[in-house]
Amino acid sequence: MLVKSKKLNLLLVFGLVFAMIFSTSMPSLADNEGNVGELSPVEGNIIEEEASEEGLPEEDTVGEITDEETLPVVGNIEEGEGKDEGGLQEEDTAEESPNAANLPEGNNGEEVTNEEESITEENLLGQNSNEENMIVTNAFMGTEDEESVESQSITSIIWAGKHINVGSVDVTADISTHEDMNKYIDIALAFALTNGWKATEYHIYVLDTEPTKEPTPGQAPYKGSLNNETNFTVTISELLSNYSEGSNIYITTHLSVNKQGKGGGNETAYGGNIVDPKKGSWFGYIVLPIPEEDEEPGDEEPGDEEPGDEEP
Repeated sequence: MLVKSKKLNLLLVFGLVFAMIFSTSMPSLADNEGNVGELSPVEGNIIEEEASEEGLPEEDTVGEITDEETLPVVGNIEEGEGKDEGGLQEEDTAEESPNAANLPEGNNGEEVTNEEESITEENLLGQNSNEENMIVTNAFMGTEDEESVESQSITSIIWAGKHINVGSVDVTADISTHEDMNKYIDIALAFALTNGWKATEYHIYVLDTEPTKEPTPGQAPYKGSLNNETNFTVTISELLSNYSEGSNIYITTHLSVNKQGKGGGNETAYGGNIVDPKKGSWFGYIVLPIPEEDEEPGDEEPGDEEPGDEEP
């Protein structure tokens, strides 16, 4: 019995100890349970701030996504309107610019008109520049010649009886291509007699060497009869291939002239330099350089370009 009572006492002691321990631990557990349900102000603020921070990106993200989704639509609408307006302007310009009468009023019409005026001015300037390039100034003649080949000209006195000045002859020569596609030296001799002298005949030679004696007038390749003329012109064409480049041509112009009244009579006349050889009859001849051909495009040698002809 004693043993049992001791065991019971021990059990009671342990029970009391356990009860005391359990009673001391229960408030803390209750507090903990209460804390789980109710957060402290600090912890609540932290959690709320975290929640607000997390919630803001979500709201901003949603807003941004909405803006980003709607912006392309607005951009497309604006681009579409711009394209439509641009397309309408282009169509109006394309359709209405050919007819000046149908030009729209306002800035568009003025712009088209200005463009047409500038194009017209450019065309006129281009035409003027082309016309200026076609005109070659002949410094030797003191005139402007529309031929692309430089002309040569000289004026000589016509001498009758070796000493009498009865007028003058203007000789002009240039190069041209005839219908047979050959190049010729075209020579024009314009005679003008003065002081009452008149011509009844002419006999003309064109030579490639300087003559040393009088050519026979009756055998001249170019000759004709005149009816007491005072002003007349004779035209001659000679094959260019018969003459050396850079050489001269020698022309004899024999005339039969007469004058009525005192100091007149019938005389032989020649133009140019008078030659009085020891044997034979006196005569005269005119010296004229052969005109230079205009070089074809691509025939220029290096270094021959004129200033301003270089390509940019």
